[in-house]
Amino acid sequence: AQSRIETQILNQIQNLKEKVSTDELRIVSQIESDSNRFLLARKELERKNHVSSSDILQMREALEAALDSVGTFIESDLNLATQTSKRAEKIDLLTDIMGAILIVIFIFGFAVIIFLSRNYLYRPLSQIKNTLSQFSHGDRSARAKIQGARELRAIGSVYNEMAEDLEELERRRFEFLAGVVHDLRNPLSA
Repeated sequence: AQSRIETQILNQIQNLKEKVSTDELRIVSQIESDSNRFLLARKELERKNHVSSSDILQMREALEAALDSVGTFIESDLNLATQTSKRAEKIDLLTDIMGAILIVIFIFGFAVIIFLSRNYLYRPLSQIKNTLSQFSHGDRSARAKIQGARELRAIGSVYNEMAEDLEELERRRFEFLAGVVHDLRNPLSA
């Protein structure tokens, strides 16, 4: 049973050597060396009929050295975990800041789009509506400002042409009626 445990310990150390970084490899090699020294000291004690206190002390020192190496490895991993945790916290903070910046950029962009659409679409459309309202309430001189999007400029232009045509038609009608009234007043001269 003990040789099976020893084999498992050595196999675990070999697996560990394959998975660690180069910095940790030195510590794992020290663990392997100290563990082998302990296992050899234990085997020596098993072979002897009489065990002296110096033999026990030697085995104890080998065991303590192996345990110290394992402790060093654990401490190294804890330091690495702490560094990784701090790095992750920094990255988390950075992503939070970047997210806040992106939100501000998005809000600013949205505000700019609203402002531009208001100036480029809504205001010209509102002015055309106001001009049409003035025209419908009798102000035949009301004309639309030609501004905004291409379609709004086209609508304003067509409206202005229509208003001028209506004004010209009104003027001609007035001239015609003036002529008819004149002719009705003076039938003999016709």
